Amino acid sequence: MYSAYKPMRNFVAKLNRIDSLVKIWSFFRNLERGAPLPQQFSRIGKHGLASLKEVAHPWELDILTREIILNAQDDRIKDLYNTDHLSVAINHIRRISETQNADNLEKTLYQELQRLYQQQSLWRTNTSLMLARHFKIYSTPNLASFIERGTSLSIKQIYTLGISISGHFLTKHVFNTKQDYTAFGISDEQRDSFIDKIVFGFDALKHRTAKTQEYNENWSYTINPLISTPLIAFNQAIPNLVICPIPFYLMYRFSEGLFFDFTSIKGHEQAYGDAFEQYVHDVSKILNTNQTACRTIEIIKPKPYKIGKNEKHGVDLLIHDATGAALVECKAKRLNLKARYQLDDDALYSEIDILAKFIVQNYKNLEDIVNGHTKWLPSDRTLFPIVVTLVNWNLFAPNVHERMEESVLKLLDKAGISRDVLHLYPYTVMSVEEYEIAFQLISQVGVKEFFSKRANEYQKGWMVMPFIHTNFPKELKACRDDYLNYVLKDLQEELASGI
Repeated sequence: MYSAYKPMRNFVAKLNRIDSLVKIWSFFRNLERGAPLPQQFSRIGKHGLASLKEVAHPWELDILTREIILNAQDDRIKDLYNTDHLSVAINHIRRISETQNADNLEKTLYQELQRLYQQQSLWRTNTSLMLARHFKIYSTPNLASFIERGTSLSIKQIYTLGISISGHFLTKHVFNTKQDYTAFGISDEQRDSFIDKIVFGFDALKHRTAKTQEYNENWSYTINPLISTPLIAFNQAIPNLVICPIPFYLMYRFSEGLFFDFTSIKGHEQAYGDAFEQYVHDVSKILNTNQTACRTIEIIKPKPYKIGKNEKHGVDLLIHDATGAALVECKAKRLNLKARYQLDDDALYSEIDILAKFIVQNYKNLEDIVNGHTKWLPSDRTLFPIVVTLVNWNLFAPNVHERMEESVLKLLDKAGISRDVLHLYPYTVMSVEEYEIAFQLISQVGVKEFFSKRANEYQKGWMVMPFIHTNFPKELKACRDDYLNYVLKDLQEELASGI
């Protein structure tokens, strides 16, 4: 593997590290926002455009960034604005990615597909929804207190700083971290506390990157440390000047990635789970209010009930119309890093087994409903158990679905629940982002119509979005993505006015 990697290392060693990282920043601006590149890029751009769209993928630029941090020097023998040089770099990445697991590919094809999908899915994130969704979740009072304990800042202060700095990098590649935010109620000490969590000096970043780097079948999937510290202090003499090669990582860090700043505080799990459950309830009501379809969708947050002396929580949410009911179980659990990128069945399967427990937990809730233990009765409605996760697990490959089924069946047997429930009440696992789209489709076609098609044998095991694109292309066009715009509106107006 290392012999295949050496030409890549030797090429990157001829790049100037700071110049190259700034050019990476311009490439991401081009891919994400359509910002223009120098005219010479029309030589390789599709349709003669000076653009990298459809030429290089963001995950390839992510890998290139990692290699620049590791191996680039002070000389500039090679230049990423030379399209021939850039093409060489991208081709090296593709060559190594194709060969890193070539000897074992036949045996690990499904695992490789799963890893590839995990790698690419991050770059399809709707950034506006990601920011608004997590702001709303983190603003839940109980969880907000954990965040303040973990960061010394309120969630509003964190977002004020994060959005302000992200906005700067829309047009400029260098940022002075000593900006004055006192007009926004943020002291210099609080500003510095925020910055310290997301910035690394270049030498420290290089050392950290070297520690995570792997020269084996995991090379192209190795995590880039910039995802947790997206700002680089590139000059020790002027440590307050920073660059941000991958702006998306900055926005990810103070939204979804903020989770890691309070995970060491005892009791955060319950607060985090409760906040996510409340968010799913709230966003369901928002979507139900905004929907223009004629179907009546009811949203119920069931109250606890007793079976004998035991009080039970039951499902988190009931979404129903006249035809069917979705029994929603909300889980903030995320797929761990090892399961996402390593070629290791055990790591992935142990996570799938946890997800299977969530599914069977919901089947237990369903049994209580069917047996009349709850106040809400299904009448003639068809029931569909749903697990909604905060972060998309992106479970893609056929072997993953098979493992899920095996684990669910074992747990059903252990719980004394008939295996027939899988056919009578087929389950679905979806991310909250997928749920928000699915809810809008349900409001158009109905609960039973949507989830019955999910039970089709031919489409069993499909991921939610391919299923939606195949079965509801017309209805999908009517779905909106502006329903959370109000969440950050006041904050954005404050920043725009400088108040």
